Amino acid sequence: MQGVDPAAVVGRYIDECWNRGRLDLIPELIADDFVDHLPFDADLPEGRDGLVATLRLLRFAFDGLRLTLEDMIVEEDRVVVRFTLSGRQTGPFAGYAPRDQAVAIPGMAIFRVQDERIADQWCQFDAFGLLRQLGAADREPAFVAMQGGA
Repeated sequence: MQGVDPAAVVGRYIDECWNRGRLDLIPELIADDFVDHLPFDADLPEGRDGLVATLRLLRFAFDGLRLTLEDMIVEEDRVVVRFTLSGRQTGPFAGYAPRDQAVAIPGMAIFRVQDERIADQWCQFDAFGLLRQLGAADREPAFVAMQGGA
């Protein structure tokens, strides 16, 4: 890892790809054999193509999409970030019609940087909190429906 600053690679990825929508930089910042160990949606393609599809989906659904870094910890080739993902829902998302409502959700991710590109990602975010902000509180929770009601 001599000469490579994993924090700079991850920081640039977040700033350019997530916050500015520069998906053209994905090949430069994400390894050809990239693995997303906790993909956003199992129906999307795997690897780098799935990452691009995820970013497109989120950028379409949420105007002003922004990933704000709250903390960053670097240990050798690993970068851990705690973040807040925010935007305004102006497009459909996960079966929820646009509400023109601001949303903000916390999350954490671990990245492994190899040869100046992100090779692996593990990401978790408050999906239930996001769904509540999108109006899930207006619906019966799926786990209650699966159990036959309250």
